[in-house]
Amino acid sequence: MLQKGESDIIAVNTEGEQSEVVVVQTPGGMKRCGGQGDILSGGVGAFLAWAKCYESGAFGDNRIPASRMPMLAAVAGSMLTREVSRRAFVKEGRAVVTQDMLKEIGGAFVEVFESR
Repeated sequence: MLQKGESDIIAVNTEGEQSEVVVVQTPGGMKRCGGQGDILSGGVGAFLAWAKCYESGAFGDNRIPASRMPMLAAVAGSMLTREVSRRAFVKEGRAVVTQDMLKEIGGAFVEVFESR
């Protein structure tokens, strides 16, 4: 479950394992707009697809258990979307719309995942 809001709350309950809850507080934009959830779900879906590739041995060392992948994909999608929103808001202010956010996905990905 991924509940978006001022902070995004992600909860995963894997059979046979204890429930886990993560709160993502990566700064986002000051305006929510229609379509932002579509960007979020697309990001989570992309990260889940990459997780399946990782799990199948396409890349990586398979040290991360498959049971962790849904949580990691949700956290990554949340962080990415929040950074996309922040970047678009900086450029467009209160006039920001989803199309403005789409332009920021590449740069936000680099900022969140490649600069660390």
